[in-house]
Amino acid sequence: MGLSVKYYPISDLPKLAWLACLNQKTFAELSVFHGSSVECCEDWMVEGVWDGDFASGDFHKAENFFGSGIRVEDERVYFVPSSALTDHLFYCCNRETLLVSNSLIFLLGFTGAALDDTHDYYNESLSVVKGIRDYKKEFAIIHPEIERFYQVFYENIIVTKDEISFEFKNGLHKITSFDQYYDLLWSALTRTKRNYEDPKRKNSISAFSTISSGYDSTAVTCLAKKLGVETCFTLKKSASWIKWSAKYATDDGTPAAQALNLSIIHADYAPSSITGDELYFLSTNYGKAKNNAVLNEIAHSSMAAYIEQNCSAAVLFTGYHGDKVWDIHTSEQFLGEELVRQDVALGFSEVRLKSGFINVSVPYILARNIRSLVAISRSDAMKPWSLNNDYDRPIARRIAESSGVPRSVFGIYKKGVGRHFYRLPISRCLRRLFLQYLKKHYDLSPWFIYINHVLNQTAFLVQKMVFRTFRPTLKHRRSTTFWPNLDISFLMWIWATHMLRDRCRQVLLGRGFGKHIR
Repeated sequence: MGLSVKYYPISDLPKLAWLACLNQKTFAELSVFHGSSVECCEDWMVEGVWDGDFASGDFHKAENFFGSGIRVEDERVYFVPSSALTDHLFYCCNRETLLVSNSLIFLLGFTGAALDDTHDYYNESLSVVKGIRDYKKEFAIIHPEIERFYQVFYENIIVTKDEISFEFKNGLHKITSFDQYYDLLWSALTRTKRNYEDPKRKNSISAFSTISSGYDSTAVTCLAKKLGVETCFTLKKSASWIKWSAKYATDDGTPAAQALNLSIIHADYAPSSITGDELYFLSTNYGKAKNNAVLNEIAHSSMAAYIEQNCSAAVLFTGYHGDKVWDIHTSEQFLGEELVRQDVALGFSEVRLKSGFINVSVPYILARNIRSLVAISRSDAMKPWSLNNDYDRPIARRIAESSGVPRSVFGIYKKGVGRHFYRLPISRCLRRLFLQYLKKHYDLSPWFIYINHVLNQTAFLVQKMVFRTFRPTLKHRRSTTFWPNLDISFLMWIWATHMLRDRCRQVLLGRGFGKHIR
């Protein structure tokens, strides 16, 4: 008799969260605890979309897969992460039991493990910038029996009775022209559309895109529009520190969206509107802030709330990684067959599970062929779509302009909405709780924290001004000048993650799963 799968739906969990338990010795039953919008079948489970037939459940063989899932096949269990580096899986071994989850919070809550506030998580948070073959899988935690967690990007985790192994997805092609690239990209997207619109899904999936005044989201939204997506989210305010400059202060994608005749949802937030869901944004920002490890996506809190309230599940087309595959100036270090980043875009990795959306990062499709794509961008054939400046992405510009978006409304200045340095919660309630936490555990008074914040933010703005003025000769700037050994952002990540861990654990205990959790 083969391995059976038993599902435990828990409505109080984030919609798309899941955790699997497998006794590697008996290899008889796989138990899966999951949220309300996860698709569950006899021998596979998924919160994701891919460029293949939905009913077959062969996402473990797909070249392009967004989300995560589990597939049982031929006495093997495949745990499958996204083909984009915007999401990853976590696993650990506790005695004879293997535990795998698409959420660090869920795995911490299930095991009762804690983060280590004396450990520098820089390697864990940024090692994937070395590439998908060389990143650090080990993830430090504190637990009386579990030595460590592991994180897995891009690779399938394959589990048998005898071993745990890893398998790369496919993804290499010989691409020599824009037309060939576009045809391959469009083919993958149309197959993905058929997948998420498949009537065999138990949960209907809505589709949205994000758009700004930049290149990547504009090009992606043009492709999404062609797929039939009718609604996009945009933010008017950029994260620029030059608030008085209209050139930098707005990142509004409305003009491009209007050219595409799309419905627009303005998702800017007011500080007073930030809720306890801010914890889900804070819990992804791990690593030392002085190294600028992970941008925070709190600016998208209204968007996440809208999807959660109005959709059982959704796909969200985004432009992450367009800054590498479509940039004419991408340097040699990024031009291998691996996926290599300069930074990490994990800001949606926990909140999307609660909200219920799958992050379809379109530039990651065919991204392992980046050398060919950059060569195409630099070719004579693409010169009509090149601006010959520092912010130049001819492939994205050609996609957008060919879709009817005027040249003047996008791709002029590099902006963004991610928060680089984030030391205190925006929510007043959460800020009060965090300050109480710092006082109790580290004997840091609220007045000291505020002074620390103001001085370091002021120093950072001054450094930014100097950096912009003397950029050719200034190579580095620090985010923490005063009390550099006290990283408030790091402690805030510890606090937020533990808050959500405890909440998750209470849900499991409250629903009668105490005998299952560690």
